[in-house]
Amino acid sequence: MSKMNVVLRYQNVEVAGRHMYVAHPTYGGNIGTEDIIRMAAADSQMSEAVIAGAFYAIEKQFREMLLNGHCLKLGALGCFRMSFSCRAGDAASEVDAESVYRRRIIYTPSVMLKEAMSKVEFSVSLPGASGDE
Repeated sequence: MSKMNVVLRYQNVEVAGRHMYVAHPTYGGNIGTEDIIRMAAADSQMSEAVIAGAFYAIEKQFREMLLNGHCLKLGALGCFRMSFSCRAGDAASEVDAESVYRRRIIYTPSVMLKEAMSKVEFSVSLPGASGDE
């Protein structure tokens, strides 16, 4: 079972109009590409060089396909797609490439990943226990 720690913080909750305790996630740090390659090599018994070569080739194709308008489904991880906002116009001639702004990448987790996330256990650290309050 996966576990994630959360810490309680005392903050203003605008909806309630008062200060209340709210749980916030605590993260265990970033895991970089080299770490992922090393762990994948250990799990698969393939060399790090082979995994790194495949990883960087996939990364290159991922970027190229995403920027060319493809939705990329990465198995049990989910789907990535590019999106944007566009200013509206009264006539079709008023809407063009210059109307596009706020480009972004949208990630939608797979059903399998969502189900796994629903099973994560949380442990709460009380305020002051870690020096935060």
